[in-house]
Amino acid sequence: MNLVKKFISFSIGGYIGIFIGLLTTPVVTRLISPEEYGIFSIYNITLNILMLILMLGLDQGFVRFFYEENTLEERSGLLKKSLKIPLVFFGFLSLIFLFGKDTIVEALFGKLNREYLVIYILVGVLFSIINRFSILVIRMQQKGRLFSLIQVLNQIFNFLFIILLYKYYGNSYKVLIMSLILTSLLIIIISLVVEKKIWFSHAKKSKTTYKKLLEYSYPIVITVIVSWLFQSMDKLFIKYYRNLYELGLYAAAFKIVALLNVIQNGFNTFWVPVSFQKYEENCENNKFFRTIFDLVSLGMLFVAVGILLGRDILILILGEKFKDAIKIFPSLLMIPLMNTVSEVTVIGINFKKKTKYHLIISLVIVLVNLIGNYKLVPKLGAVGAAISTGFSYIIFFLLRTYFSKKVFKYDFRESRFVLLSLMLFVYSIYISIFERPFFNYGIGILLLFFIILVYKDTLKVCLNKLVRIKFVDIKYEKNN
Repeated sequence: MNLVKKFISFSIGGYIGIFIGLLTTPVVTRLISPEEYGIFSIYNITLNILMLILMLGLDQGFVRFFYEENTLEERSGLLKKSLKIPLVFFGFLSLIFLFGKDTIVEALFGKLNREYLVIYILVGVLFSIINRFSILVIRMQQKGRLFSLIQVLNQIFNFLFIILLYKYYGNSYKVLIMSLILTSLLIIIISLVVEKKIWFSHAKKSKTTYKKLLEYSYPIVITVIVSWLFQSMDKLFIKYYRNLYELGLYAAAFKIVALLNVIQNGFNTFWVPVSFQKYEENCENNKFFRTIFDLVSLGMLFVAVGILLGRDILILILGEKFKDAIKIFPSLLMIPLMNTVSEVTVIGINFKKKTKYHLIISLVIVLVNLIGNYKLVPKLGAVGAAISTGFSYIIFFLLRTYFSKKVFKYDFRESRFVLLSLMLFVYSIYISIFERPFFNYGIGILLLFFIILVYKDTLKVCLNKLVRIKFVDIKYEKNN
């Protein structure tokens, strides 16, 4: 029950965020055109790659060694060590961008205002780095309620800034960029004030040396950059072979996928510290990890099929300008599905510190996605990019699971999940290409029943636990 409460505390903010998103997305997509969304998408790609390069994987090093530091002073020292190098590199990046702004910005955005875009990029990168560590501090201390509050405030601030800035800039990419920057600033201020003891401690004590931290982190740098290439390749292909309008539709399709990303992020935030803690307590607890895998895989399959069955309702959310995005998003649901479930099966790689496998996995899926986008985007446009990305994430899950089990002998019984995921992927491709409403709904309902049939043992365990909890609650009430 303690784990359930912990998971709920971490994920409740995401669920509230879904509700806020359902209220705010229809407003935003009616204010900003697909073309302006396309420019914002390029800005986001740029921001992410620069942040990943500067971080040097040190955010992952901070996570890995956090529980090896026993006191607040030691953890404060680890935080400062992890943050110092990215900030130094940011100084060098600023010089490069300020001197080479004409060439850099024109290559990315064409003939848009270069002075403002350079400032937006640099400020965005700086805030992203600090924001990343400020959230990790809360997450690694397993402060679920605070983490959820931060998520909710992030959604609210972002929407309010969009409304306020729209009155000044109108239908412009600047509205989305500046709202992102200002929201990040407010979240940083709140996080630093709440966790001031660990951020502003004068102690520099830390058992983890720079050498140890970098030895763990630096292999992740290449992996993360390759992963970024994998995640951004689809957008770059759409921009090259199609136009900013279709790129904007693709970005809008990702807003739909964000409904599942909220669940993914909530689970990942809860799972990383809990998994390391359970491993330290009993590294041979196979039953615990297998049970978590069964529950997460079943839950994510249910949600994915449910979203596909209700896809037509999403047109009301996005508005007529983004109607074609409904055809794009189905295959993209494989991203949060495979990401979330693989966070359970990948534990062997993380526990045994075999970070080289992350690089191998990233290189393989980049190659798969490159071929997929090259073949499909010229013919199918954004739909082709979505199909290529979805298939690549299936390979991503299979490779993560294979290498993890190679170094850590856990039995997840993942074959049934793989079978159902492939069926879901084929279904998502079909409904993206063919418009046959009644037939499409029929297949979705059949797939839902098949999931229930295959996972009947897991459902039985869930029902028994719910009945037992209810019985305990009733008994408690009678005794009181």
